[in-house]
Amino acid sequence: MLQHIKLVRVAFSPFDPRSKSVREFLRRISANKILDTNRKAKIETTVREDSGKNTVDIEFNNGNTLNLVTCDMIAEEILEEVELVSAAMN
Repeated sequence: MLQHIKLVRVAFSPFDPRSKSVREFLRRISANKILDTNRKAKIETTVREDSGKNTVDIEFNNGNTLNLVTCDMIAEEILEEVELVSAAMN
């Protein structure tokens, strides 16, 4: 899953009930099985104290980016979006 990814930035407010999906996404991509697909990929997490938007920003090895506001998404939808862009690079 991470083979084409250089950087994943996740930002969320733990007090926002809509952050559940982004926290689940973070949990899934932090699993050793996923990390083993590209140990050079960096995962940065920002825990906000304000009520800002929950976001996932991904930078791919080819320079393309994917920016998602995840407030109205479930974890599976976030993963699908990332996989769609990654699959197009194969």
